[in-house]
Amino acid sequence: MYNKHIPIYQYKDKLLDAIQQYQILVIVGETGSGKTTQLPQYILNELEFQNDSDENNEIKKRYPNKKSIVVTQPRRIAAIAAAQQVSREYSGDRNSHQLGKEIGYKIRFENVTTPNVTKLTYMTDGVLLREIIEDPLLLNYNIVIIDEAHERSIETDILLGLMKKACQQRSDLKLLVMSATLNMVKFSDFFDACPIFSIPGRLFDIDIYYQKKLNFASLKSKYISLAVDTALDIHKNQSLGHILVFLTGQSEIERACKEIKELEQELDYSSFSYNKKLYSKVKLKDSHLMEKLKNRAFDNEYNDSSTHESEIESRFIKGLYIYPIYSVLETRHQKSIFKEVPKGYRKIIFATNIAQTSLTIPGIKYVIDSGFVKQFIYKPELSMDILDITPISKTAAIQRAGRAGRTQNGKVYRLYSKLSYEELEQDTLPEIKRCNLLVSVLLLKKLKLKNILDFDFIDKPDLFLEVKAIQELFFLKALDNNGKITETGNVMADFPISPYLAKVLLASIKFKCSAEMIIIVSMLSVEDVYISPRGQKKQEEAHKAHSYFHHISGDHMTMLNIYKQWVSPSLGQCSKEWCKKYFLHYRALVTAKNIKNQLELIFQKLHLPIISCRVKKNSIDNSVNSSRNNQNYHHHHRRHHHQHYSFDDTNDEDEYDGTMKDYDYSLIIKSICQAYFINVAKRFTSRPYFYNYKQSTSDTLTKLFKKDQQQELIPLFIHPNSSIYSSSHSQDSHYLEWIIYHHTIFTNRCYLRHVSIINYEWVKDLLTSIDKVDYSKLLEKDVYSIVKEENSEDEKYDDNDEINNDASNYREKESIEKDKKKINKDNKRKIKQDSQKYSNQASSIMKKQKYDETKEEEVKNQISVEDSRKAALQRYLQRKQQKTKKKK
Repeated sequence: MYNKHIPIYQYKDKLLDAIQQYQILVIVGETGSGKTTQLPQYILNELEFQNDSDENNEIKKRYPNKKSIVVTQPRRIAAIAAAQQVSREYSGDRNSHQLGKEIGYKIRFENVTTPNVTKLTYMTDGVLLREIIEDPLLLNYNIVIIDEAHERSIETDILLGLMKKACQQRSDLKLLVMSATLNMVKFSDFFDACPIFSIPGRLFDIDIYYQKKLNFASLKSKYISLAVDTALDIHKNQSLGHILVFLTGQSEIERACKEIKELEQELDYSSFSYNKKLYSKVKLKDSHLMEKLKNRAFDNEYNDSSTHESEIESRFIKGLYIYPIYSVLETRHQKSIFKEVPKGYRKIIFATNIAQTSLTIPGIKYVIDSGFVKQFIYKPELSMDILDITPISKTAAIQRAGRAGRTQNGKVYRLYSKLSYEELEQDTLPEIKRCNLLVSVLLLKKLKLKNILDFDFIDKPDLFLEVKAIQELFFLKALDNNGKITETGNVMADFPISPYLAKVLLASIKFKCSAEMIIIVSMLSVEDVYISPRGQKKQEEAHKAHSYFHHISGDHMTMLNIYKQWVSPSLGQCSKEWCKKYFLHYRALVTAKNIKNQLELIFQKLHLPIISCRVKKNSIDNSVNSSRNNQNYHHHHRRHHHQHYSFDDTNDEDEYDGTMKDYDYSLIIKSICQAYFINVAKRFTSRPYFYNYKQSTSDTLTKLFKKDQQQELIPLFIHPNSSIYSSSHSQDSHYLEWIIYHHTIFTNRCYLRHVSIINYEWVKDLLTSIDKVDYSKLLEKDVYSIVKEENSEDEKYDDNDEINNDASNYREKESIEKDKKKINKDNKRKIKQDSQKYSNQASSIMKKQKYDETKEEEVKNQISVEDSRKAALQRYLQRKQQKTKKKK
């Protein structure tokens, strides 16, 4: 039943004894140890549960003999893959037909379990987080295993805090925290110094190769093409074995897949050095093998030759299968990476860090590490998420390399130099210290905790991040004046999407356009649907094709138009060819369609109406007057004659003619304004760029927390892919005064994505209410004491920062302060001084530090010590200045 060739097996008995003895246990299992798939089986088959304490009488009554285990994973594909593998091993069925019975999984919108039958459930962190909100003591489970805790997602950190509280109230609930990294002391300390159990990992050796003299600054502009070239070089010159390439996001992966697919068509497999060497060593009756390789004339079911020759032939490299994998990819496409390929064929998988830890792809022998990762960094003072491509940490690099040594000896190709690796940060910064906490705070508020700011996190997030999240939830009407969750907030928490998008959906019910808004929200929940080809000619073709969908109001209606045309039976027919014709990502649209279906199910579950704003002309409905709503909308749009409309809530996909003329788009944009009014931007006079209107007005909270920082207006530019980009640069752009945007992207400029034109009257009341907030009530704590606490933390941080590290190398801190004052007075003063100044300075130093007079050589040595101290302090001041800039 068990896999006896995995390192964890020899520690099975000791591990089960430790789990039986301790309520909370931290388990360090290196990559390849088998902790994710084997340990839950050991517990399920061999560990006994006894609920004999008086305090658990309620649990005993509800579940007298139940054994139920839950294992969390940070990503859905990891949960599915682990459940499938364990189901196959547990039942002995290679096709895992038993999945969903004793072994199952739960991911967003998909529940493959059977009530009262499933004993082991794999699920994502987010699913368990929503379960614990409904049942804080997790009475349905005996053991909770939080796997891949080292990834430190926001959901994981919140789960750890909630599980600590649950374990204090349920002595029979056991918690296992598992990680692939060795630095788990922090987790042990968080759970009151609980024991740590370590399991050795990798069974096979790996060789690591570096690029010579290539740092991250120069690599950033060419890592995609370099990764493709490296993969092809491995394919041509190395023995069979699958290749895993780590890139940063969907657009980069799609580009790499397209490039390598085109280059692979030109390959001559008979010229591969590996095939030539192999052919010279073996003897085959089939003398036309090299010709077959050249012409790719292989039959995958080739069995004409003898068994020996067939086996030898399978060792030749015959072809390539290319797969992408990233988080928003449809689940069935994600599963395709596990498919077996014919003998003699190689898989190349382009992946984000989704394949970095818990996901095990059989047969990986080569890993190409680009050294980069995409990370969201939230700037609360600007209310902006910045999506940045940054170098990975050393820990992440080690985890990526470990993918090559899971099932056989492997090779790792790092696209950066050894020196660049040594300069990497040791660990990845946890999400809770750099991301927007809006979703997390909303879920914690639904738990009705007394004070969110005092929640027990393993790493305390920035206080301003927490306060900012509470402020934004208040603006969305998810919280009332006293910081309590509202009915609107409770409903918003039921949607597994951004609270902003959830608010838009609820607002669309009021404006009677929820059917269209579900589509728009689905399109906003996937990565860019536009394909941006390489080459000027192709780019011009793509721009012309994209302009076919452009709507005069902006990008939100353009997204709706794209989807409507794609699903229309008379137009796109949901086809891949149609997407190719108009340079659109087919997979993104398929994902959007799935999300739309899932959101509609939630609407039905919550008994929310789905109403279309598609209108019928020549009919009268006094409740809606589109001409009045749009009276001041566009100067150049007045040529369109508006009539009285009535709503049509029927399915209109069959009748869609490819235009938006039958839709009252002002209702859709008004719905968006109800949530995204803090993203309203006003145009600079006679300039092709904008500024955030809320940022230009007084923000009481930002002033309280960032009083020492001068707020500067950041120029905001409409993204070139926007449907109103050309309008913002034209002579008739005076009508484009007010816009609303979905999010920003920072490159060399700050670009606005998904922009629509608005009327200021639609957001006037919302914007004027921003500063009418009693923050002491809202935060359930005196706001000035919070600010004082935050400032004291900053001072403590500064005092304990690198100045203490530098001071430990010197004899007195007083001399450091004096040197710092000297540097501040004249930073440009040269160290070179004449002999008389040396003498004078030497005597002053000797007086301060009570040195005896020495020889002239000793004086010069003392001067050099003084100079090195100044240089160290100069570096300290520079680092401090850089930190201040980063905070801004």
